[in-house]
Amino acid sequence: MVYSQLLPHEVAEIIVDGLPHNSQHAAKPLTFNQQGNLYVTIGAPSNACMEHSRTRGLPGMNPCPLLERHAGIWRFKADQLGQDQVLDGERFATGIWHAVALDWNSAQNKLFAVQHGRDQLSQLFPQLYDVELPGEEFLLVEKGSDFGWPYCYYDPMQQKKVLGPE
Repeated sequence: MVYSQLLPHEVAEIIVDGLPHNSQHAAKPLTFNQQGNLYVTIGAPSNACMEHSRTRGLPGMNPCPLLERHAGIWRFKADQLGQDQVLDGERFATGIWHAVALDWNSAQNKLFAVQHGRDQLSQLFPQLYDVELPGEEFLLVEKGSDFGWPYCYYDPMQQKKVLGPE
């Protein structure tokens, strides 16, 4: 068997460029819908939008400037080459710290995501937390949805969103 036959022979066509390159939460899951749209999630390069990331007791920035290009899902045209996040992308949803899965459900004609819950509450605010509370969330994502990061997180013990300590 010749494995080189499995490699593409054409030059890659870039649909979207100019996405942020994060050192943390760098994965960019994507999916397509039947209307010719491409959805890309871009994680936040910060735990809680602190001026100095992951610093014990430091308050978060409000408003969070990272929300301009991170922590959300952007929509692009699937059949248009050379798009840029800022110039051509549409922020479809915001406040998603780090979506680790994204899929378009054709039967329901809806977008779903799995958000990894934020972390380090017990390390950054030990006077308030002795366990890690934030949980992962399965999200129905509709245009204009705001899931609250960095201002709140899902607490599975209380089974609701709560304000972050920052």
